[in-house]
Amino acid sequence: MKILVRTLSVLIVLTCAFIWVKTLISPVEMAQQLGLQGEGNLGLASIRADMGGVFFITMVLTSLGLINKGNHWFAAAATVMLGAAIGRVTGLIVEGYSEAAIIPLGAEVVLIAILFAAYKKA
Repeated sequence: MKILVRTLSVLIVLTCAFIWVKTLISPVEMAQQLGLQGEGNLGLASIRADMGGVFFITMVLTSLGLINKGNHWFAAAATVMLGAAIGRVTGLIVEGYSEAAIIPLGAEVVLIAILFAAYKKA
């Protein structure tokens, strides 16, 4: 189980690294995939900073958990994803059900579960 959790954690690092770099290089494309619009320099910078920042910090915290074998790093990464999931659930409550929001929410819940398992197994 520990090997599976560590392998999945490595996949989280690689996925977050890919999304972070793609957000830095192609913020408009990344924003469109999530139903956002980056208008002007401020909009593009905000996508790079805010959206990219979530993936960057999740990548760094998960990497630190893998390298240092400290479970608190996994808990911190799970908390970042929990913040994103809370935002999506809030959107579902306030704006109503959106099928498009379910897939990213599901991905965030899976990441939280993996990171929580890594926290328990580290």
